[in-house]
Amino acid sequence: METRVKKTLRALKERIAKHQTFIQQEGGESFEVDFVWNEPASEAEILSLIETTGWMIPKDYQEFLLLHNGASLFRTEVQAMELYPIKEILTYFEEYEEFYKYAYPKSWYMIGTYHGYGEYLFIDSERVKQGNRDYLVIVEEGDIQRIPLNFEEWLDRFIVCQGEHFWSWNRKTLK
Repeated sequence: METRVKKTLRALKERIAKHQTFIQQEGGESFEVDFVWNEPASEAEILSLIETTGWMIPKDYQEFLLLHNGASLFRTEVQAMELYPIKEILTYFEEYEEFYKYAYPKSWYMIGTYHGYGEYLFIDSERVKQGNRDYLVIVEEGDIQRIPLNFEEWLDRFIVCQGEHFWSWNRKTLK
């Protein structure tokens, strides 16, 4: 049986021609975007990440890494959702004490960034360890938002919404 991560990525790849597609986003803005898919990670690389960091890596995210060890989604000249390869995740781990320890809990690990918007995507390893399915966190300029989704749900919705910030659609801005 094909998993949700595989189905989502297969459907997207069938729809894009030559790694590009034309999309429409909020406010009627439309433009070409492209995608870059990294080569798969090995199970040994994922196991090494777990052993090195002590973080819990959810199965759906492991599945993504086994398909693509990182990717650049909905990329334009000024924006892209970058999902990091294991090497970048390990760099975050190595730099945690120097740069991040006062900003984020040690159980969070950064798996991507939305260039052009200054948003960072994290997995909360502690929530994964506790068996919670809602372990994603988005940080934007110090504003922390827990997303009530797992990785496969987030990826599916992100693709269906053509790269839009669907997680902030119901948020109220305080003035």
